[in-house]
Amino acid sequence: MAVRLESETGMGWVDAPVSGGPEGAEEGTLAIMAGGSVEDIAKIQPVMDTVSTTFTAFGPTGSGQIAKMVNQILVLNNYVVLAEALALAEAGGIDATKIPSALAAGHAESSLLKRNFPLMIERNYLPRGFARQILKDLDALHDLGKELKSPTPMSSHAASLYRILVSKGYGELDGTAILKLYDQNEMVWHKKHMTNFPIIDAHHHFWDLSMKKHPWLCGKHLIPFRYGDYSSIKRNYLPDDYRADSMEFNVVKTIHMEAEWCADD
Repeated sequence: MAVRLESETGMGWVDAPVSGGPEGAEEGTLAIMAGGSVEDIAKIQPVMDTVSTTFTAFGPTGSGQIAKMVNQILVLNNYVVLAEALALAEAGGIDATKIPSALAAGHAESSLLKRNFPLMIERNYLPRGFARQILKDLDALHDLGKELKSPTPMSSHAASLYRILVSKGYGELDGTAILKLYDQNEMVWHKKHMTNFPIIDAHHHFWDLSMKKHPWLCGKHLIPFRYGDYSSIKRNYLPDDYRADSMEFNVVKTIHMEAEWCADD
């Protein structure tokens, strides 16, 4: 599009995604990642300097978006990491409010730990960035990784978790609401909800996944399944006591985490 725009109109195109949220925009402290020609970057530099603390050119048009996706890997996966860390701290009975200050001098220190961890302790999910937007970005990240043939397994797992969160009606909450999936009081896959899952035949449902569909998770609704290689499913997801002669096992939560949930399930 940038090439076409220049050839047809003489205009340049600079892609310049940002990080820092609404607060950074209001305070002029955004981090801006740009892609464009050297000449076009020079033209917009004075304007960008007024709204940002850092304005970095990464290369030709499109480079800014790749840098933004790198940012999203680091930030959005960290939301899930913070939720898991808080859940463990609370389960262990320690004072989780002391974690940010206690770790401030160590390698775990980060702006997300300082800002988001206290809000997660309070279960303050007022949106500063919607969970549905995080899912959108994680899906875009997956598509970019596929295009570049660069695997993104951690981000794909985070997307699976956010897909569950959004399907349960929490898409308008802040991204830190991912903690709901770890919260013992409202865990989405709490044990009491896992007793009626069907016994399924692994060969029947997983061996032929040419349509990437399986009908059993949400009744009549077909839902896409993320993995199509039976051997990897057997290696990664079947229980240790899986019996090859019976081909039957109880569905475990990992299988459900890697699937698309129905909104009404």
